Amino acid sequence: MSGTMIQQPATNLIWTPLSNKRIAFTTPLNYAGRLAHVLELKGSIPLWCPTVVVEPTPQTRASIQFYLSRPNLNNNNNKSPLDDFSAIAFTSRTGISTFSEALIETQTQTPPLSQSGETFTISALGKDSELLNQGFISKLCDNPQRIRVLVPPIATPTGLVESLGTGLGRRVLCPVPLVVGLEEPPVVPKFLRDLTWKQWVPVRVSAYETQWAGPKCAEGLVRSEEGLDALVFTSTGEVEGLLKSLREIGFGGWGMVREKWPRLVVAAHGPVTAAGAERLGVAVDVVSSRFDSFDGVVEALALKWGWAGNYKKVAHLWGLEGAKERLQLVKADLMEEGSFDDAIMGCDGVFHTASPVLGPKSDPKAMLPFFSLDLLIGYTSLNAEILEPAVKGTLNVLRSCKKNPSLRRVVLTSSSSAVRARVDFDPNVPLDESSWSSVELCERLQIWYVLSKILAERTAWEFAKENNIDLTTILPSFVIGPSLPTNLCSTASDVLGLLQGETGKFSWHGRMGFVHIDDVALCHILVYETESAQGRYLCSSLVLDNNELASLLAKRYPSLPIPKRFECLDRPNYEFNTSKMNKLGFKFKGIEEMFDDCIASLKQQGHLL
Repeated sequence: MSGTMIQQPATNLIWTPLSNKRIAFTTPLNYAGRLAHVLELKGSIPLWCPTVVVEPTPQTRASIQFYLSRPNLNNNNNKSPLDDFSAIAFTSRTGISTFSEALIETQTQTPPLSQSGETFTISALGKDSELLNQGFISKLCDNPQRIRVLVPPIATPTGLVESLGTGLGRRVLCPVPLVVGLEEPPVVPKFLRDLTWKQWVPVRVSAYETQWAGPKCAEGLVRSEEGLDALVFTSTGEVEGLLKSLREIGFGGWGMVREKWPRLVVAAHGPVTAAGAERLGVAVDVVSSRFDSFDGVVEALALKWGWAGNYKKVAHLWGLEGAKERLQLVKADLMEEGSFDDAIMGCDGVFHTASPVLGPKSDPKAMLPFFSLDLLIGYTSLNAEILEPAVKGTLNVLRSCKKNPSLRRVVLTSSSSAVRARVDFDPNVPLDESSWSSVELCERLQIWYVLSKILAERTAWEFAKENNIDLTTILPSFVIGPSLPTNLCSTASDVLGLLQGETGKFSWHGRMGFVHIDDVALCHILVYETESAQGRYLCSSLVLDNNELASLLAKRYPSLPIPKRFECLDRPNYEFNTSKMNKLGFKFKGIEEMFDDCIASLKQQGHLL
């Protein structure tokens, strides 16, 4: 199947830097499906060109089974050879799967590892560790409490050695490949030497064979007249197998590959593979810095192809659980009508959360083009950086929603600022969803963000009514909690400044409502899923003055230089009535949990020491 196209993406809806890129990879069969899947999810065209074959043989199975068998099954006191070891160190997924198969084949009433004894460590690299599950452990030992699963933070053989620590003369079983027909890469011998230096006694067992895939394994790839954008290697043996095939078919070596595809990007799955490729004369353009899974090398290719800025903005999304299987990112522009058509068509629901938050640029009175909506007539000299994207962007999303006959509901993220920016209210009566902020006050004070929220939400309600769209809006207060991206938004930056002792930005806010970011997300989902939900929903846990907040935080986090007092500003006293959301069964998290999670996130990302 050399040079076989795994699957062409059905559409170009999912736009990533890899979209429509033809990417060849030399991975053996047992890894090919996983890498092809990751590439397909990014919209690329994967080409499988295996240059090595990895598989167990009767001889390698017998080698493993020796360590798993008990000499006398009628005598439970007889130890298996495995009882003389303290650990098993797996350096490959194939080693684990082959070992697991051998456990099944030699399974008796008594697993090979005795129930009693010192803690027994089984270790694996990155995603491979998912195979060391309860099923594997139960076949290995009747006492699962004796087993420790070790996954090194750095998914390399060297990282595994470091995580194992000092051996103190203990034995470690190392199921590794037997290389046939190719030069053995230095990685396994080095791994065994490193274990020895760490005072382990490594015992090598050939768990499977790695063989050359044959003289014509590269022929389908290099004879193709199609273009090729990238070539991915996941082991040094694959590189040698490709070069050996090129020589056999008379292609002229690696130089001819570069000549045929001068813009070809060569990617290596980790520094070990990269070093092996360079040693064999193959220059590597891209090296994955995250090699616990194939996602790392795919992400590295995305950065190489010039989408570094945007890719970094969304990299945190790909790290979410289930993102690789369920997340689709679509290229769209809020300011371009029809840009969201493909993304929204066929959806049951739409959550429109995007809105500019950053302050105005050097010219806060930049001209804003006229809109046909009555709400915007007369606003010809407002902040175009904020108002236009908020209002026109909302309209463009809703216009795309109008074209989708299967759409059930739209949930729009507004803001509590669209409720509270007014002076004509009774401070003794909590504000609820019936309250609207004053447009005149916002324009007079040049509060462009608040004005953008008022106009965008009112625009949405008018359009939804005219076009029979089921719309609900969520009005969060000041959002606190963990940040997914390391590049902080303006709100999170203000909070960071507060925690670092700055008072300027935070003082301006005065009295504010606060809500946990998790609650904001859950409220969106709740109003979407609750059929009876309608209208506006305030989303806020509590309201505090700055000085109340500072006093609470200073007591809770005494090690942080949090200001104890703020400048007193003339801000109206208000509270929020969130009973409408509470009636849906929702309970908000407290201020302590908001800041606990926020501070933990800022520390994890290196913003706070």
